[in-house]
Amino acid sequence: MTLKFIILALLICLLPGTAFADNTEVQASVTVINSKITDLAVGNPTYTSLTLTWTSPQSSPPIWGPAEQYDIRYSLSPITTVAEWKAATQLANPPTPLPPGSPETLIVIGLNTCTTYYFAIKAADAKGTWTPLSNSPQGTTLCYSGGGGVGGDIGGLPTSSAACPVTLAADIQGNITTVSMTKDGVLCAACLAKDTSGKNTLEFDKDTKVMLAGNIVPSLLKVRIASVTLPTGENTVIVGPVYEFDAYTSPNETTPSPITISPSARLILSYDPSKLPEKTTEVFIAN
Repeated sequence: MTLKFIILALLICLLPGTAFADNTEVQASVTVINSKITDLAVGNPTYTSLTLTWTSPQSSPPIWGPAEQYDIRYSLSPITTVAEWKAATQLANPPTPLPPGSPETLIVIGLNTCTTYYFAIKAADAKGTWTPLSNSPQGTTLCYSGGGGVGGDIGGLPTSSAACPVTLAADIQGNITTVSMTKDGVLCAACLAKDTSGKNTLEFDKDTKVMLAGNIVPSLLKVRIASVTLPTGENTVIVGPVYEFDAYTSPNETTPSPITISPSARLILSYDPSKLPEKTTEVFIAN
C-alpha cells in the first residue's frame, strides 16, 4: 500500500438489529438437524488473528429458518459436546447471518501468538430455535521468535551487520519495537509491534519491503492518536481514538514521507464490546 499518511479508526454501523435469545439446545427433528453448519473452517493466520469461513445454513420452512443470529465460541481444546460448548469463550458481536447458502467470513482478532484455537458455531431463527453444534475446526496463530528479528539465521540469510545493516523502529503509542533489514528495505525477520497495553498491533511478515519516496529506506514508523475529527456517514459513528500512521527517514525527522509496503502490513485495533451502541451490526477499520 502507498500512502503519505493514513488516518485509521474503528467505526461501527448502526442499523436495526435483533436481540440475542437464550441459546437453548434444539429438540430436534431431522429437518432442523439438516440445517446444522458442517463446513466451518479456520485459515489465514496472523500473529493475533484467525479467519473463520462457513456457509449460512439452509432454511427448512416452516419448521426452521432463515437464520437470524449466530453464536460463535472458541477454546483451547475441541468443542464437540454440550459441556465443552458451555465452557468455551463466546465471541462478542457475531455477524448478522446472510441469506441461506451465502458464504460467511469473520476475522477473529485479539488472540495470543503461537496458540492453537478450536471454534464452533450455532445459528438461531426468528423463533429462537438453535441448530445443533457445528464441526469444530482448529487454527494456530503465527509464532514470533522475538528480539525484533535479531539472532540466528533467518531463511538462510545470516543476521549479520553485513546482510542486515539497517534498523527499522516501529513506535506504537510510545512502545518501540525494532527489526533489522537490508539496505534495500527488506525485513530480515517478522516484526510484531504492540502498544503498551498489547491491544493494538502492527504486523509485518519477513521479507516485506518498505520504501519511502525516492527509494529511501525508512528508519521510523509511528502510530499515534491523531488530533483530527473525521466526518462519518449516516448511521455510522467512530469508536475509540483516531490513529495516524506516519513514516520517517530518521528518528529526528518531523515531516512524514509517502511509503510503500509490500506485501501490506496488518494493523489490528481493539475496542470494548460493552461500549458499543445498541443495534450495532458491524465494526470495521476505515482509512
